[in-house]
Amino acid sequence: MSQEVSARAKAYAKQLQADIKANRWTQQNVAAEVGIDVSNLSKKLNGKTPLGLDEMFEILDVIGVDHADYLTRAAALAAKAARKA
Repeated sequence: MSQEVSARAKAYAKQLQADIKANRWTQQNVAAEVGIDVSNLSKKLNGKTPLGLDEMFEILDVIGVDHADYLTRAAALAAKAARKA
């Protein structure tokens, strides 16, 4: 399986990164809570490596963001990015 990350996946990662900041978390704090290396988290949030669904939902739980709200916002961001492409 390719490690290439799709534009849609990058939009979802970008929204997750925005939610982390909006909820006043740092990548270091999130990585520690989730139990992954901060550089690995950074690569996932910057769309350089894939972010799995389980990881995404675990991060959302840690930062206190509702899954459905996040998915709605992330889908809108992905659709906007697709229209620009």
